[in-house]
Amino acid sequence: MDMTVVSTTAFITLDTWNNTISGVNLMPLGSAMKATMNAGVVPVSNNPLTWTVKTMNANIGQVLVIALPAMYGAGA
Repeated sequence: MDMTVVSTTAFITLDTWNNTISGVNLMPLGSAMKATMNAGVVPVSNNPLTWTVKTMNANIGQVLVIALPAMYGAGA
């Protein structure tokens, strides 16, 4: 999924209801569509991102927190 930053941040928080997370990488813009079209073969960064799955939230499931490699400003 492509995302746009709305305020300066160093992390992303997502819900993970019924998902199993095995790794998180930063991909070039538009790569998600390429992954769908090319059966998952996409260029990814050589450095996986640091991430953690937090305690279950009754409304959204478990919380996935991804640390970004740098601070990202609005519009990034």
